[in-house]
Amino acid sequence: MSEPLDPTRCPLCGHPNACALATTPGASAAECWCAALRFESELLARVPPASAGRACICQRCQRAAAPEPR
Repeated sequence: MSEPLDPTRCPLCGHPNACALATTPGASAAECWCAALRFESELLARVPPASAGRACICQRCQRAAAPEPR
């Protein structure tokens, strides 16, 4: 049996994801730290299917996967 999904944890590393939607009742997606960021498709593809659309990637994982500025 698998562990229950925790929407406050990154599905890739397990660290807190600071998702406003998961931690602040009534928050909108626009209030979250990630609202203005781009997530690479390769990073999103690493999210386990059971967590896709249910738990957000954390800032650390997003930054690690972001392309280097030119």
